[in-house]
Amino acid sequence: MIDKYIQKLLVLKDYWRFSMKDKIFFLRELSYLISWWISIVESITIIRSTTDNYTLKDICNKIYESLRKWEPLYRALSRLRRYFNEWDVNIVRSWENSGELLNVLRYLADEYEFIYDVKSKYIWAMIYPALIFVVAIAAVVVIFKYILPGILWILSEFDGAKLPWSTQMLIFITNFVTKYSMDIVVFLVIALVVFGIIIATEEWKKYFDRVMLKVPIFGKITMTYHLIKYLRYQKLLIYSGMPYIDVFRLLRDVVTHSTYKELIDDIIIAVRKWEKMVDVLYDYPSIIPRDVVALLKVWEESAALGKSIDNAVRLYSQEFEKTLNNLSKIIEPILVIWVWFLVWFVSISVFSIIWSIMDSLEV
Repeated sequence: MIDKYIQKLLVLKDYWRFSMKDKIFFLRELSYLISWWISIVESITIIRSTTDNYTLKDICNKIYESLRKWEPLYRALSRLRRYFNEWDVNIVRSWENSGELLNVLRYLADEYEFIYDVKSKYIWAMIYPALIFVVAIAAVVVIFKYILPGILWILSEFDGAKLPWSTQMLIFITNFVTKYSMDIVVFLVIALVVFGIIIATEEWKKYFDRVMLKVPIFGKITMTYHLIKYLRYQKLLIYSGMPYIDVFRLLRDVVTHSTYKELIDDIIIAVRKWEKMVDVLYDYPSIIPRDVVALLKVWEESAALGKSIDNAVRLYSQEFEKTLNNLSKIIEPILVIWVWFLVWFVSISVFSIIWSIMDSLEV
């Protein structure tokens, strides 16, 4: 009986789980099976029977029901908007109608895998400094809240001890942290919640996105990440054969940076006026570097879009990797200096206490 309930809990736990990794696995395995001349209906059946992911089983069941009614794959995906967005549906529809279903599944899996890898590195690059800062703050709190009060208690037994400024500051900070530790935690939580609510508004998100682009080092990382994402998705959409208006309309839904959304809005206006798209890019130097504009201008003049975008992506992927590698080299010396200062300050203050006690004993 207990095993039965445990099994139900495991089913509920995984029922709504369908991560980006799961989507990549689904697209990749489906493309492999089709490439082996297995029908798409049979391929979906094989995936359904071999996976342990209950959400993927449910997805395969619904796709299977649609395919058995002789509906195309994109129609089945359109009914699963919880897991496949408008971007996925339109890409599959465009390539499926041209008889390139196998290729689109491969391309989608490759693009999602590439973007997932870049996104993971980008998120880690943003979290890494914050994580180091939090660990350093936690170490300081532990020292001031649990270690130093015991040392300072000894000092309180010697009324005649003279305290230097460093020790007086140490006592003040220790008492403050000890007395208001919960208030500090509550304040930080409230501040994070308020920041999350503010940043969720459109105007403040635009402001925050613009500010992030100007932050040293992290601005470059942010720009490079969104540039790679923008170019890779643009290439895949244009290769699908969709009209440019539809391409950039879907691209606008994929990008998350507000400045890129503004760029795409201006490109759509330019396309509707039969103007050159490259001319719009010159107005956004903060997110589209001049060398990328030059490469895309070559495409517009020679119709070599794929090669131009591949060159730009290759160039900035290498730049992205270099920047991430240099990030740790920049942060680690700062952390060493911070730890050194903390150890020096606490050591001087503690030794000052010892010297004060010895002086009072001599008196």
